Amino acid sequence: MCTEMSTACLLSLTTGLAVGLLAIVWTWQSFESGIDVGFSLTVAIAQAFSIIVAGLTGSAAPLVFSFLFHGDAGKWAGPMETAIQDVAGAFGVVYIAQFIMVACVKYGLSPSTGS
Repeated sequence: MCTEMSTACLLSLTTGLAVGLLAIVWTWQSFESGIDVGFSLTVAIAQAFSIIVAGLTGSAAPLVFSFLFHGDAGKWAGPMETAIQDVAGAFGVVYIAQFIMVACVKYGLSPSTGS
């Protein structure tokens, strides 16, 4: 479990950094106001969170199916694990992204598009 989670953490940090840098370059090239740091942080952190959730559910699902439900982990892990990862990852990304984006606008890291 430790090896799987450390791999998921390394993958999430690498992917979060890559998409965060890509978001910085994209906002720098696309917006007249310059780099949108808040958007870049939001994309990076939300992506990293999604990968960590996928790593956790992917590592824990066979254990849960084997020890708690006394079932064949190989039979249940594939479709059920994917569904749980999709639902947990999607909700997590949306809510974390909203929280980070609101905080970034509040603290001036992202421009406000209101009145």
